[in-house]
Amino acid sequence: MKAPVLEIASAAALERRLSRTLRDLAAIGDKRAGSAAGAASATYIQDRMNAAGVGNVRLETFRFASFVLRGSGFRAGGRDLAHEVLAYSGCGSAAAPLVHVGTGEPADYDGLDLSGRIALVERNVTFHRSAQYREAVARGAVGLVHISHAPENLIQIGTVSDPEDGLGPIPALSVGERDGKDLIVAARAGGLTVEIRIDAALQPATGRNVVGRLAGEGPPLLIGAHHNTWHVGSTDNGSGIAVLLELAERLAHEPRRRGAVLVAYDAEELGLFGGYDFLRKHVVEAGERFAAFVVLPLKPGCFGVARIAGTPVVPVAIAWEGESLSWTGDASFVPHYLQVAARERTRVRIQWGDPLEGSRTATDRELASLAHEFLARAVLEARDAAATRA
Repeated sequence: MKAPVLEIASAAALERRLSRTLRDLAAIGDKRAGSAAGAASATYIQDRMNAAGVGNVRLETFRFASFVLRGSGFRAGGRDLAHEVLAYSGCGSAAAPLVHVGTGEPADYDGLDLSGRIALVERNVTFHRSAQYREAVARGAVGLVHISHAPENLIQIGTVSDPEDGLGPIPALSVGERDGKDLIVAARAGGLTVEIRIDAALQPATGRNVVGRLAGEGPPLLIGAHHNTWHVGSTDNGSGIAVLLELAERLAHEPRRRGAVLVAYDAEELGLFGGYDFLRKHVVEAGERFAAFVVLPLKPGCFGVARIAGTPVVPVAIAWEGESLSWTGDASFVPHYLQVAARERTRVRIQWGDPLEGSRTATDRELASLAHEFLARAVLEARDAAATRA
C-alpha cells in the first residue's frame, strides 16, 4: 500500500497563528504548576477554546505537593557557579569531594567509592535523572550535580524524586554543559571539594486541567498537551499548546464524524499529575473510553496511561523529504518548526503501524519497546527507499 503524502500548505498563515499563541504564552511568564502564572495559562487556554467554538470547556482542579525553593548556593574551586535546583531534591548542605560517575548508570560506579562524596553525573536520555539520583543515593553519595546537555551553557531543570515521598534524601542541582565539562576535568584531577546548599519545602498547591469537548460519533479522539512549564517554556511545551489550540479551531469548524476531547494538562513536569487526575476522573471513575490518544509531545509515561485506559497506541513514522528538515534528538523544536513553516510546501512519507493493545503487554516498558521496534524498522525502510531513488 502506498504511503500517503501530507502537504503543509498556507505555511505563512499557519506560522502567524502558532507564533501568536507562543507570544501570548511567553508573555504570561514562568507557568509552573500551582503558581499564579500557571492559573493564568489555564484561563488563557480556556478562553481560546471557547472562542474557537469548542463546547463545554471546563477547568478541572486537583491538589498536589508543590516544591517551593527558598534559597540555594553552589561553590566549586572557590567560586560560585550558576545552577538550577532539581525539584523535590533534599534540603540541607553538603561539602565533599566531587566524583565523576559518567552518566550515573550502575556500571559507571564500578571501582568507585561514593560514600560521603558528591556524584557528578552527565545527562543520559535513556537513564532518567530520577534513576541517576536513586543510584547515587544507593551508593552513599551525599549530594548530586547533574550536567545539562544544552547549547550556550544553558541549564536544564526537572525533578529527581517522587513528590508523594516528600523531599529526597540528598541535595541535587543542575549546571550548564560548559561548566560541567570544567568540573569533570577538575574532578578527574582529584582534590576538588564542592559545596551545595539548598533550602526548600513542600507546600499544598492546586493544578488546573483544561478540558474541552467536540461532539461526534463513537468513542472520541483524546488530544492532549501540557501547559505548565519550567521558566517561559516556549519549546516545552508552548509549542504543544499552540498545536492543540490550532487543532481545536480546525476541528470545531471543519466537517468530521468522530468526536474529540481536547485537554491541556497541568503539572506534567512534576510527574504527569494532570494526566493521572484526568485518567482517574474520566476513565477509572466515569468509565469513559477513547478511540486513540494523541499527545503533544510524546512522553514515556503516556504508555502507562494508555495501558490503564485500555486505549491502543498507534506508532507513526514520518520520513521528511530532506534529512535536514527532520526534528531529532535534543534539538529544539521551535527552529525546526520555523524552518518547515517557511517553506510553501513540505512533502513527507507517513507510515502507520498496527495498533498496539496495551492490555496484551506485561509492562509499560514492553509497550514502549514495541512502538520503538516499529519506528526502527520504518526508519530503515525509509532509508532503503531513499537509496533506491538515488
